[in-house]
Amino acid sequence: MYRFVGNAPCDIGGTRYERFGSRAEFTRELAEDVLTGGGCFIPEPDFRTIGVTDAEVQMFGYAGGFPEPTPEFVHKKQRAQARAIQLMNDLSLLDAFNVDSQEAGE
Repeated sequence: MYRFVGNAPCDIGGTRYERFGSRAEFTRELAEDVLTGGGCFIPEPDFRTIGVTDAEVQMFGYAGGFPEPTPEFVHKKQRAQARAIQLMNDLSLLDAFNVDSQEAGE
């Protein structure tokens, strides 16, 4: 299970993700493709570790929604997005390593 943590809507496999914290079920392979393609998702355990609650997702999940998000929620959202960027970077580095390794073996 993954959670959408982006600011802009994202369409994957016919499903549109708009609300911060929306749940998504991806295979590991699809999750890697989504992340390397710039999709802003993090694994459920990371989402829970950051401390975002379902009540916060319901209340503040849509950008520009009301009521105004609390500073605590904004901080959690920033941490979740930073984690997604870290995952994207880690996968990009892994892909680069795999390509370099394959080219070296040729």
